[in-house]
Amino acid sequence: RALVKKESAHIRDLFKEGDTAFRRRNVLKLIFFQMNGYPTDFGHMECLKLAASSSFKDKRVGYLGLTILLDENQELLLLITNALKMDLNSNDSVVVGLALSVLANVSSAEMLRDLEPDVNRLL
Repeated sequence: RALVKKESAHIRDLFKEGDTAFRRRNVLKLIFFQMNGYPTDFGHMECLKLAASSSFKDKRVGYLGLTILLDENQELLLLITNALKMDLNSNDSVVVGLALSVLANVSSAEMLRDLEPDVNRLL
């Protein structure tokens, strides 16, 4: 328990400093902590930053973090609508599939209403 608190504090400090070199690794640690029942609210914005990245590796971890750390009732989901919209319009089918997967797992009525034309176009 003490190790998790210490590591969480270290990750929180790195996020505050704007460290991008290990952002993906730190978000993966937060996912692990969340799955073991520890609070990880401070990492939500970092997941959004990774999901909006142009790198597929970052995108994959960011979307995974959002899927695990968030539920459909959180207002933070409204911020990811633009990233999902861009990814649904991507030429890369893997990125489109990733966006559809996130949309299927974590979405709100407002988000679905905004992204419905893009999803219909893909059908």
